[in-house]
Amino acid sequence: MALHRLHGVKKIQIRDRALTVTVQYDQKAVNVPTLLNVFRQVGYPASIVQP
Repeated sequence: MALHRLHGVKKIQIRDRALTVTVQYDQKAVNVPTLLNVFRQVGYPASIVQP
């Protein structure tokens, strides 16, 4: 829910089995460090994985 509240987040896809979350976002409205910080604030480890 915390990510949905961020301006610029367009779509979030959660893959429970793979333990991953894919976030589509507007780069002009929000940046990667902010996204990672939100994950960490709610208690989840976060890192970038390029497809």
